[in-house]
Amino acid sequence: MVGRKKLGRTSLHARVSPETPNKLKAIAEKLGYTYSDDGSIGQLFDAIASGELLLLHQSFSLKLVDANQELIYNIKCGDKKLLHNAH
Repeated sequence: MVGRKKLGRTSLHARVSPETPNKLKAIAEKLGYTYSDDGSIGQLFDAIASGELLLLHQSFSLKLVDANQELIYNIKCGDKKLLHNAH
């Protein structure tokens, strides 16, 4: 019997909370990193390590949302200075 072809991969072991593997699989699947119709944690980690996928801390993400909402508010209110600088 011939063994499975080696794909140049390595194993990674980490101690995580019991629900973390399923959460990571769900994230991977949502982002399109799948293997056999299931989320692929390995592909997800490869994408993060290669820079293909960027992680943002939640506090930074919330600041971006706040800034975007302020920009939308200023445009709706007709802030001429803001609109002039946008062109």
